[in-house]
Amino acid sequence: MTATADPLPPPATPEDAAALAAQHKLRQVGVRPSLLQYIRETWQRRHFAQFLANSRAYAENQHTYLGQLWAVINPTLNAAVYVLLFGFLLQIDRGMENVVGFIVVGVFLYKFFQDSVSGGASSISKNLSLVRALHFPRIILPLSNVMSNLTSLLPSVVVMCGIVYVTRFIPAVTWGGVD
Repeated sequence: MTATADPLPPPATPEDAAALAAQHKLRQVGVRPSLLQYIRETWQRRHFAQFLANSRAYAENQHTYLGQLWAVINPTLNAAVYVLLFGFLLQIDRGMENVVGFIVVGVFLYKFFQDSVSGGASSISKNLSLVRALHFPRIILPLSNVMSNLTSLLPSVVVMCGIVYVTRFIPAVTWGGVD
């Protein structure tokens, strides 16, 4: 025979139940936390977001023959096509000093923003089983998507800067047209 502890009697009033829940740091299911509490919970789970981002970035290109190298080759090929079309065939420079550098920077960064926005928008529906299985701030999923894209962008930025340097496109303070 095993000894069991006597069950506690149920709380007499709703106020007693609320006090008991507060004592054990429990909260009501389905009630949204305050913004400050939500941000605090997100910060506490930042390592989960980073792990999720690194896993996604690593797994994203595993199905290709070139693996992680594809994350650099793909935007480079896209930029080459745009440079060929707009820079050389159509000769659309609109008075820019270095249209090649402009196009390369635009294509590389546009790919990052496009992947981040579209992936972030669908990240919760794509991870529905994770959402149903674990309790965590849902903003972790779009954030980890952006962090994953940022991880993939970093090697591409090195290539982008190399292309920009070779084409003699030197950044200046007056980039935005402000003197």
